[in-house]
Amino acid sequence: MKRKNKIHLSSAVPGVLFVGLLMILPGASVAGSVLDTSYGSPAGTLGAEVDAMAGTGAAYYRGGLSARLNPAMLSEERDTRLDGSVSLYQDHEDRFQPLWDSFGSYVTDTAIASNRNHYFDSDFGAAIRAAEGLAVGLSLSTLYDFTYDFAEEVRDPDPTSTPYDQILEERSWRYDGRLRALSLGFAMSTPDQRLSVGVAGHYAFGTRYIDVNRRYFQSNDNSVHLAGEHWLEGANATLGLRIKATPRFEIGAAWETPLKVSGEATARTEEYDSVADTVAVGAVAQDVTIEYANRFRVGFTLYPRSDPRTIFTADMVFSEWTQLTDSSLPDDEQPRFEDTVDMRIGVEHIFYNGVPLRFGFRHMDSYSDHEAGATFFTTGIGVPWQHGVFHLSAELSKVTSYQEHWFPYEYDDPTILTALTARVEETRFRLGAGFTYLF
Repeated sequence: MKRKNKIHLSSAVPGVLFVGLLMILPGASVAGSVLDTSYGSPAGTLGAEVDAMAGTGAAYYRGGLSARLNPAMLSEERDTRLDGSVSLYQDHEDRFQPLWDSFGSYVTDTAIASNRNHYFDSDFGAAIRAAEGLAVGLSLSTLYDFTYDFAEEVRDPDPTSTPYDQILEERSWRYDGRLRALSLGFAMSTPDQRLSVGVAGHYAFGTRYIDVNRRYFQSNDNSVHLAGEHWLEGANATLGLRIKATPRFEIGAAWETPLKVSGEATARTEEYDSVADTVAVGAVAQDVTIEYANRFRVGFTLYPRSDPRTIFTADMVFSEWTQLTDSSLPDDEQPRFEDTVDMRIGVEHIFYNGVPLRFGFRHMDSYSDHEAGATFFTTGIGVPWQHGVFHLSAELSKVTSYQEHWFPYEYDDPTILTALTARVEETRFRLGAGFTYLF
């Protein structure tokens, strides 16, 4: 069976390279989650202890990681604390299309692509009481996550073809890389500990990779492979405030200044004929600067009179994604994103033996699709050991959206039709393990 509207590249390599360059940059296309790979997902891990309580920390001390969340909370440190954690992600993405019968009536949704992928991440934090009224924190954590993988096989839909169900094409669209932040924070408090202020500087760095591949098996069209990478680095700061309104109620707020990252983006395109000989190769490079916008965080922590002890904490994070700019795009083609609100609620219940049980709920808007939002359910437990605590966490998140296809679905057979978009269901299950040691 013949496919129509194939991509022929042998006579248009310069144009393909230009398009390839645009694809490797964090551009305005809607593409971790498919919604967030264009400029990275802000739903990365911050350690098993933090993740178990939905990422709260604006008004709750998180060791050295408070340098990321609210540096003013570092004033809670009384001696020295070290934190380390690793996490495992399992991402599921299923794409669906409506199925119609021969009379044009809707029957059900049918899956057209399904992907399962696994990723690892880690973070580290350290905090120390440097002097009376002065604390210092250091952390290394993921700021934005670019990881995303899509792969599929296109098989012959003709039931009379020989051999039956033969592979016509293999194609994939893969992103990788993380923008990580090395943070150094300082906090000062009044003698009565009622008021604390903090400041943190962040050095952001990382490489974003892209790999796009289309390989044809039953066609004379040339296969094409695009590989690119974009190195990013930059710096910004966070200012924090902590108010201990009562012995049982604390308020925290932080402002993260715009982050400007820049670096060289490169792309290499290779084209192959039907016998896998290279027929065209090209590469392009361009310096690109991206400016992320302001981020505001406010929260509270409540310590009720309960026995055993229970802690309630809540954060709201407001991000001005509408202010994001990308130097690779003309002024009239800058991304049209939405400002987002990220609500987080965490509960920690500490039993008589000192074992903490944690729960959390989080709802985060998508900056690229105002109709889509991710919901997170988290839980975790701590196991005290000598001068430290082992932490375990689990997180389940879900988001549904409608997306354009990564690749076209077009056939000579006029009875085989596909919609322009697919219903995309994404599910992430994350496990975390960490350890806190107190000196």
